[in-house]
Amino acid sequence: MRFRKLDIRRILIYSAILSLLIYFILAWAEMIADHYQRTGSDFMGFYSFGWIAKHKGISYLYDLKVQQDLQEQIVGHPVTPIFSTHLPLTALLSMAVGDDDYVASFKRWAIVLLLLNVMNIFLLTKLLDLQKFTKENLIILALGAYLFDPSFSVLMNAQDTAIVLLGAILWAFGFFSKRYFLAGIGLSLTVFRPQIALFLAVPFFFHHRKVFWGFVLGSSVLAAISMGLLGYEGTLSFIKAIRY
Repeated sequence: MRFRKLDIRRILIYSAILSLLIYFILAWAEMIADHYQRTGSDFMGFYSFGWIAKHKGISYLYDLKVQQDLQEQIVGHPVTPIFSTHLPLTALLSMAVGDDDYVASFKRWAIVLLLLNVMNIFLLTKLLDLQKFTKENLIILALGAYLFDPSFSVLMNAQDTAIVLLGAILWAFGFFSKRYFLAGIGLSLTVFRPQIALFLAVPFFFHHRKVFWGFVLGSSVLAAISMGLLGYEGTLSFIKAIRY
């Protein structure tokens, strides 16, 4: 009887996982096939970055008129533009996965996000006491985390949350392994969402300052690279876009 109950529980768990997987695949396929859904996602901002960097130059990334003209060209009618104010480093990734085909570029970006999530789940499992889990437990846990609904929402909207999460995980991994400077370097990746980065980093100025200085170093390097890519005029446009 005990084995029967375990078998039923296993069947229910894997059935639920399979059901979620099928639902997510069908929902994403419906989204990418619908012109208004795919052009209304946050990917529009990332695609704009890549296209502008390739055809106009990185210094034009934050030119609001250029962004709006491109987005109206893709959508096919006047729109309220999705102005992207992410760091220009994002443009390098957008250039790598994007081309003149918006849909194909969206699919490639989705693959990048899926692979980033694989890395995130792998690193998260490293934070666990693996001796307390069976191999099957870890598989179910990893699949459950990978199919976490907010992660799917990120995939549908093509957001950069997977990059921010990677930084947060590296921060946690470094902190719990007492590699505080590494934790700060990982935390610097969260500057892709500055409001999150500051919220997490400032308390470390008062305690575990190695984390704070690692964050300052990593953020400074990212800022220096960004300013180098943009140039003086591009940096002014970036500031203007943020204010806008």
